[in-house]
Order: sequence, then structure tokens, then C-alpha cells
Amino acid sequence: MRDGARHDSAPIIGGRREAREQALLLLYEAEIRDLTPEAMVDEVVVEPEAYTLEVLAGVTLHRTGLDELLTGRTGDWPLHRLASIDRAVLRLAAWELTEREDVPTAVILNEAVELAKTYGTDDSGGFVNGVLANLAAEVRPDTLPFEAPDTDG
Repeated sequence: MRDGARHDSAPIIGGRREAREQALLLLYEAEIRDLTPEAMVDEVVVEPEAYTLEVLAGVTLHRTGLDELLTGRTGDWPLHRLASIDRAVLRLAAWELTEREDVPTAVILNEAVELAKTYGTDDSGGFVNGVLANLAAEVRPDTLPFEAPDTDG
């Protein structure tokens, strides 16, 4: 699934965290409003960070493949039945796991869990952690073992 894109524009870690959050919110809003992420970018007042735009483009380009990777890892819940915000977190993190080898697995999982805990339900952090740990074991087996993020409160 490598898109061959250059990743020179990635900001420092703090900036990347903010960029992920911005990307998540744009992906979520685009889905619930049935718009493309690009249309959402056109509506925002503040210019999104370069990494935000990279995430949006990557998730949009690879959405079908990302959904295929996530399907079957969500337990009894079909992907389309998940809360939209949880689905957006999973797609974002799955894209990073498959496309951004420069970002450590533990960082991707931790950031996804934190976003899920912030924007999802009380159960979202643990759910996202379980799904992504399973996916990471398949797509990044050479990076294991890694310390799974703490999903407590």
C-alpha cells in the first residue's frame, strides 16, 4: 500500500499530534456530512498543517484497503456499525501503520488511543487499542514487542 509520497514535511512530534487531531476531526466531519475531506479543508478558517493534509490524502486514497485491513478485527462489530469517530481514528492509525514506517508503532497506537479517549466513548480507548494492536502485529511484526498504551482513564 505504499504511496511513494515524500515525507519531508512532517513537523515535530507536538505538531504531528496536533495535525493528527485536526485530521481526525476533518475525517469525522466529512463522513457525517457526506463530504470529501478535501471539501472540508476548503471550509476551514485556519490552513491545515502539512501532515494533516498528508493524512487526509492518504486515508482518502487508501480508504478501501484500510477498511479491508480493519474488517474482521473489530470483533462482532462490522466497520459500518462503529461510531463514526472510532472509525475515523482507526482509519487514521491504520494509514500511519501501513504508510509511515518512520513513525514508531507505539507512538501511532498511543496517539490513536488518546484521540479515541478524548473524542469517543468510555470504551473507545480500549477498543481502538485492541483493534490496532492486532493490526500492528500483522503489518509491523518486526516492531514487536512494543509497549501497548495504557487505556485506563
